[in-house]
Amino acid sequence: MNMECQSWAADLSAYSDDELDETAASALEAHLDGCADCRRELARTRKLKSLLNAAVPGGAADRHAGDSLWARFSEEMKNEWPDMGRKSGQSARA
Repeated sequence: MNMECQSWAADLSAYSDDELDETAASALEAHLDGCADCRRELARTRKLKSLLNAAVPGGAADRHAGDSLWARFSEEMKNEWPDMGRKSGQSARA
């Protein structure tokens, strides 16, 4: 993610929750139109929020929700983040 994209990172979550005002949302949408990296990050943010909502049915936290959430998240995201779980410096080919 480049420096310009990093400046938008905090807004992606708010945008996915419809929490940005109209001006900020329009500015972010203009950026998203030309930035595949930020569109991908927005899709990941929405996916994570969807998994979180599914792990806590009815909004009531279950004592095992964290475990089941992590298992589902790991399974669904392993193709998007192939390096997830590797220690820093490990090669994907190792």
